[in-house]
Amino acid sequence: MASQNDVVQYLGELQVLKYLDAGTLALLALEYLSTIPLEVRLIWPTHLSYVKVLYFLNRHIVWVSVISTRLAGSQKCNTMNTVTNCGRVATVLVSEGLLFARAWALSGNKRSLGIFLFGFWIAAGITAFFLMILYSLSAVYVLSPFPSMPACIPVLSNAKYSTPAIGLIFLEQIMIMCLSFYYGIRRHASGKAGHLGRVVYRDGLLYFVALTILAILNASIQLTIKSNLKYVLNTFHFAMHAVLCNRLVLHLHKEARAKMGLTTQFDVSTVSTLDVDYDADRRNSSMIGHSGGNRGGELMTVAGASRTMVGGDDVVYEGEELKENADEISLDPFKR
Repeated sequence: MASQNDVVQYLGELQVLKYLDAGTLALLALEYLSTIPLEVRLIWPTHLSYVKVLYFLNRHIVWVSVISTRLAGSQKCNTMNTVTNCGRVATVLVSEGLLFARAWALSGNKRSLGIFLFGFWIAAGITAFFLMILYSLSAVYVLSPFPSMPACIPVLSNAKYSTPAIGLIFLEQIMIMCLSFYYGIRRHASGKAGHLGRVVYRDGLLYFVALTILAILNASIQLTIKSNLKYVLNTFHFAMHAVLCNRLVLHLHKEARAKMGLTTQFDVSTVSTLDVDYDADRRNSSMIGHSGGNRGGELMTVAGASRTMVGGDDVVYEGEELKENADEISLDPFKR
């Protein structure tokens, strides 16, 4: 039977985890408030797309997984545990959906690769959800006798369900990182790496590396520490998936606007860059009407814009989209 000191230590560890969850919640709140002006300017005016849906899901699902862990105070322990773990899986899957889209964009929008990544993402998601639900329902809790402590005290959990789910998520991260590295290097070697392509490669690879390092660190702590403190990075790890991926989307939109020199109120409707490299022989046959000479540069799909400014030139768009001798980066594997 556990001694009084063991019980006090056990409850103290749970309290530390609760404080860390509160710290992660504060970090999310700070991140949300600091990026909401960018979101309003760069994301809200755009057309509805699956990338936009994933962005907003990624933006808000993470709050559920953080609050329901130890901060909600509900005494329905198994229910809250299921909500927490499914929320974490959803956060990671939505984030990795955005990261898969960027890895696919670097490949040159190959339809076959896009369909494969989409299928793998769906299969991994269904499997991870199934394993996490089994893990949550198999856990045993007792109610805390202290109102200031976490309401649910775990006394038994079955790692045979959670370990494969975490391993599957880690495998996805490794795949994303390898694909991004491979296609980024190949794109650069072929001379097709425009400014926005380099932004996708640089930001994506840095974020993939950061998330992978965090996953390895979290797994190492859980394998080496036997107390409840082995979960010290869990909430923070899953929250960082959402934070970093949201930053990636916002930065790419911001760079796109800066590159185009947008002076209208219209915004980017899809994250679709058109890296255009005109030589002297093609300048006379350009389909872009403007007041001055034709210019090379990078173009993007613009939401409903009939006229805007690119590099100081007045560019007329016949509709919502202009493609001219373009090496396209798009984020929809089914529109080819």
